[in-house]
Amino acid sequence: MTCEVSVIIVNWNTKDLLHHCLSSIYTNTHTVSFEVIVVDNSSKDLSVDMVKRDFPGVILIENDKNYGFAKANNIGASKASGRYLLFFNSDTLIIDNCIKRMVKCFEQDKSIGIVGAQLVRPNGQYQRSFFEFPCLKSELKKAFFVDYISRGRVKPKLNNSSNFDTLREVDQVPGTAMMIDRDLFRRLKGFDESYFMYGEDADLCFRARLFGKKVMLCAEAHVVHYGSKSTEQWPDRLLKCKIRNYNLFFRRHYSLFKYFLSGTIHFIEYLNGVLLSLILAILRKGKIKTLSYFIKSLSYQILYFLQILINERSIR
Repeated sequence: MTCEVSVIIVNWNTKDLLHHCLSSIYTNTHTVSFEVIVVDNSSKDLSVDMVKRDFPGVILIENDKNYGFAKANNIGASKASGRYLLFFNSDTLIIDNCIKRMVKCFEQDKSIGIVGAQLVRPNGQYQRSFFEFPCLKSELKKAFFVDYISRGRVKPKLNNSSNFDTLREVDQVPGTAMMIDRDLFRRLKGFDESYFMYGEDADLCFRARLFGKKVMLCAEAHVVHYGSKSTEQWPDRLLKCKIRNYNLFFRRHYSLFKYFLSGTIHFIEYLNGVLLSLILAILRKGKIKTLSYFIKSLSYQILYFLQILINERSIR
């Protein structure tokens, strides 16, 4: 049996949040046919039992281990029957029939391939809901804290949906609440499973645009996002994945020269972070936690870069 939208949720030890998420979907989704697929990455918190007990209509897939975000979503997509696939985090809530609003975006323009929702915090503040693709220019800005210095001036314009039309073309939207045409997803062969978590959404959007499809932000489709509730259980693994996947993105989509140059820029960024946070810590204006973050980032970047220099095939 086919439907308009297949909602795919990857879960890892977020039972209570998942319950709220599923309840919001069934309560706040109208005038659109949908199915819900939960892919559980071997949770230990009785998430599976909760879904079976409280949401018997959900299609539940139980993985034997944690396969990460990209592969688990691909597993869920392989069981989907909807015309559109909505990849949805378990730490989110549907409000104001946003699924229907996202579907309408596709109906306005056949060249649209991916639609993202406007994310809001539980207190109603806007979250960053679209991004530019990583490039040498953006990485140089990060390395010398240009965006951080200008954040007070720039960030509100990027976050506030009232500053642009209800539908805006962007580079990429996060996988927190991302809808994609199922046929396009299959043509792109799904998420790149080389990304265990973090960065797979940017990669998918990049490939969709290369395929000639638009990536849009639907500003009137609001999703409440609590943020990082699965990944905060695994902070060191998340940091390693972020660093590895930034490098991987450059290797996948740019020249070898730009790839190695970006790695050097990342090294400078983390080194600058260590020096700056050390100075602030000495002046008692910074946190030791920040210093620890940059030291770990610098060490992971060095180790990863050495690994690639020794065996460049390890990221292919």
